[in-house]
Amino acid sequence: MMNEMNYNLIGVPDKSYSEKYIHRYIDGVMEWDIYDQAKHDRVNILIEGDAGSGKTISVQSYASARGMRYFNVSNNNSTEPSELFGQWIPTADGKYRWQDGAVTQLVRNGGVLLLNEIRFLPERVSTVLFSLLDYRREIQLMGNGGEVVKAHPDLLIVADMNYVNYRGSRELNPAFNDRFGIKLEFPYDKAIEKRLIKYDSLLTLADQLRTQYDKEEISNPISTRGLVDFVNNATRFGLDFAISSFVNGFSKEERGGVRLACETHKENIANDMGISITFNSDSFRAERI
Repeated sequence: MMNEMNYNLIGVPDKSYSEKYIHRYIDGVMEWDIYDQAKHDRVNILIEGDAGSGKTISVQSYASARGMRYFNVSNNNSTEPSELFGQWIPTADGKYRWQDGAVTQLVRNGGVLLLNEIRFLPERVSTVLFSLLDYRREIQLMGNGGEVVKAHPDLLIVADMNYVNYRGSRELNPAFNDRFGIKLEFPYDKAIEKRLIKYDSLLTLADQLRTQYDKEEISNPISTRGLVDFVNNATRFGLDFAISSFVNGFSKEERGGVRLACETHKENIANDMGISITFNSDSFRAERI
């Protein structure tokens, strides 16, 4: 049976998302301006980029700023069409009524629909979306007597995906790819990172590890999100904890090399963050000044 609590996930994101967001400019055009025009012209957007580069938060913050309802379809093999499009549910009087799924609600009423990690979208879901993503802009609810739901004029559809060289990724179906009239690339943006992360030494460490990633010496990308987490952990629990948490994100075979890189930059990071590194009988300990 469908869990009706899922529908509570559809709502306008909190204003804090848009108030704190740092904009990305693509060939001189701010991405929210692109989203506005795409919504007006009923054009779908596909965003490809690095993990943790801000693809999801860009779309969520846009919905927050425009006061639009938002739903993120997290794609995996367990995703069932009934969760997204709807099904019949029992009522208190022993009868049944049709309950729209989250996607159908947005199609009917407008909002921002994000198809997250679209490379992993199950075929049983993508086949329902084909007609929504092309010139028809509609879905057909076979479970509800074949009802055809035309897309609301204020519906924006965005899909995102990591680069295909990421572990587990595969090429996007050409027929699906062709349904997105605007294609954007979201690599790690140094201008954004410098505003989010005030410590040059940490960005230098990130550059070193990204070079190692490009050379396939490590398997995990160094995301903007991960760098923000590093700073937060160092502030909350100390620099040693932040380094250990960061290193634990890599395979056991890679952790030694990543920790060595972190230790090489540790003193500079401590100085930049205003953290003193003191020595006790067991290990180095970072303390907030």
